[in-house]
Amino acid sequence: MLLVVIMILFMLATTAIFLHNKKIQTLIAQVATIELSEYLQTDIHIGKLEYKFFNKLAISDLQIDDQHGHKMISVNSIEAQFDLWGFFSKRFTIQQLDLDSAYFFMETDTAGRTNIAFFQRLFNNPDAKFDALVEVKEVTISSSQLKIRDLRYPQAEPGMFSLHDIDIEQIEAIVAMEHLSPDSLNAQIDHLSFKERSGLQLIKMQSELIANHKSAMFPELSIKLPNSYLSMDTVTFVYDSITRN
Repeated sequence: MLLVVIMILFMLATTAIFLHNKKIQTLIAQVATIELSEYLQTDIHIGKLEYKFFNKLAISDLQIDDQHGHKMISVNSIEAQFDLWGFFSKRFTIQQLDLDSAYFFMETDTAGRTNIAFFQRLFNNPDAKFDALVEVKEVTISSSQLKIRDLRYPQAEPGMFSLHDIDIEQIEAIVAMEHLSPDSLNAQIDHLSFKERSGLQLIKMQSELIANHKSAMFPELSIKLPNSYLSMDTVTFVYDSITRN
């Protein structure tokens, strides 16, 4: 038994040393970029990939374009701390995920199709033989931006807020994930703050979030604005679908 443990530790150490090599990391980033670009039929760029002993992965200068050639996702820095031992039981657990200077752009065209619909291939491919359990425990977002544009509606007028033309920046968030799957989410929002182009500013929001493809519920929602404070027992949003194909 002792020999088996020693062999496993030796293989882990050897793999870690191998992956810590800069040339190997560059090669992995290049291969991942080519494979994902071909699979999603769009342009993907990974500037730098770095594996840190034994359970940390850092990605710099990530960009994913939509199929119209527009920047859809970009992140200056991603750092993930994961459970190494979970790999052996097909359980991929990201204990901490940090996103710095991220940009997300979602656009709906005049026919109701979103630019992120093609991205669902990564999660809804029936031919994929990926049966591992993926979990994300905590997510931290800093200095980030979110833009949502629905071309079926006119652009928001200066100083006016519109759900069809959102431009949020200075996003700071700390979210603890209780449950995450392709069709449902249960999370604890410990902190959320941002500033919207219209002038709307959220100083701090705290709440639990329970959501699926039909609704989102915020039990015990608290919101702090520059000159006011709101506290509500339960707020529920009902919608047709998260995304439209």
